[in-house]
Amino acid sequence: LKQTLHSPAGKQAEAICISTQGGSFIPLNDKGKPVHKLITWMDTRAANIVSEWKNNMRDEEVRQKSGWWPETGLPLATIEWFRRACPHDFLDTAHFCSVNYYLAFLLTDQYKNGAPNC
Repeated sequence: LKQTLHSPAGKQAEAICISTQGGSFIPLNDKGKPVHKLITWMDTRAANIVSEWKNNMRDEEVRQKSGWWPETGLPLATIEWFRRACPHDFLDTAHFCSVNYYLAFLLTDQYKNGAPNC
């Protein structure tokens, strides 16, 4: 697909639609290279963190800051799990990129608005 987009025929393409599973993300370094495998929204390793936040009554704080209640599978809790479980990879991470923006980056070599979204 990337070769087609950059070919003379591909210049006629006006749009590409990408649909992905929204809560999944890829930790990227500052050069846009993955530092860890994709972490899917179905990953439940952050369940203890969600319970910890709820038990410590931090769920309202999480809701106020993120717009979401803490739930296993949403990126915020999974990023905290990743920070704790993979500290070296976490330190190498510059961006947590959603799958759709990562695919767009692979196709265009550009991040949306100059930076990846998470």
